[in-house]
Amino acid sequence: MVADDPESFADLDGHCWWGFQHICNGIKYHHWVDDAHLNKALEKEAAKALDEMRKNGVQVTIKNETMSSDEYLRGKTNKEIVDAYSDYQYRKLMGQVQGGVPPMPPNMGPSQFGKNVMKWGRGDAEARARIQSLTREELEKNGVTKEMAKQWRDFYQAEKARVPGNPSAAGRAELMQKAYELLGGE
Repeated sequence: MVADDPESFADLDGHCWWGFQHICNGIKYHHWVDDAHLNKALEKEAAKALDEMRKNGVQVTIKNETMSSDEYLRGKTNKEIVDAYSDYQYRKLMGQVQGGVPPMPPNMGPSQFGKNVMKWGRGDAEARARIQSLTREELEKNGVTKEMAKQWRDFYQAEKARVPGNPSAAGRAELMQKAYELLGGE
């Protein structure tokens, strides 16, 4: 270690120095705890982050596969969830986050909408197969409106244009077009 070499004091691996974890965690997470106790300390923040991402309909695309934030963060530690939320907030601030998810029926998140109402499955083929069994009655019973269907169609058309290799966007856009037509759209 050289006294006038600031890099000799740098945390080059990105981990806080042993013995200074309380300080690092206090600065980054606002909890004065060591790493062994950080996950427990972040329970409330992680729950709030999950809820906020769910309310905002945050979708994560990795290797051309799009999933809800709940699906992406399932099994992650509270620290990983809080870090992911911080990353989402930063990217949103920097204009790197796509527009929000279209509206859904009341008390429903994107995952429930896709799985329980639209039943679009995974991939274009499953969404296209669903077109054959979709009915106006089930859409209305689940609170889907013509405007919702149109906005979801447009959302998936834009997603297909943004990520051409997306394995489900085209099929879902076609399914939502069918829903739009069943509800009186053209």
